[in-house]
Amino acid sequence: MRKIVLLSLLLLVIGVLKAQDEYYFRDGKFILGGRINYIGGGRVVTNDHKIQNKGYTLKIAPSVGYYINNLMSVGTSVGYEHVKDDRGKQNTYSVTPYFRYYFPVKQSFLFLQAESGIGFGRNRLNDGERNTYLIWDSGLKPGFFFNLSEHLSAEITFSRVEYRTIWIKDKHSQLKSSGGELKYQILDISFGFSYLF
Repeated sequence: MRKIVLLSLLLLVIGVLKAQDEYYFRDGKFILGGRINYIGGGRVVTNDHKIQNKGYTLKIAPSVGYYINNLMSVGTSVGYEHVKDDRGKQNTYSVTPYFRYYFPVKQSFLFLQAESGIGFGRNRLNDGERNTYLIWDSGLKPGFFFNLSEHLSAEITFSRVEYRTIWIKDKHSQLKSSGGELKYQILDISFGFSYLF
């Protein structure tokens, strides 16, 4: 699975770089977009708040945003995340506002995205345990942004530094907090497209 994802990333980068031929002004435009995210490793939340590293995470995140100027945009994404690892599986729904700063490199852009939001979900562990939880997640991630046409663009993000706090409610209705955890995900790759209007 990891080799397929990395090969797809390479082919997308090559194809998009060939499509670069013009610079389009984006100041004052709205963005309608979405991303598909793959993370190499599961992160199933358990009662002891440990995050497992075997398995996979898939996330779909449609978003809406606005270009403040050609180098800055703000927006919000609404996400659905499915995680499966050796302990079980879980589904998480999230709302994540973001701020993005672009660094022009020829006709493409390198960007840094800061995001912070809240998520909620439920897990089903293999040992029969069922929990509901609330997550506060903040992160920084770099990426590349490519013009495909005046209104269509593609983007790729890779790796992520995140700070995550989890509040979990177990079968005894006890609420526990993880106290927060700083983590670096090296294989956090997302592919996305945006339509500008």
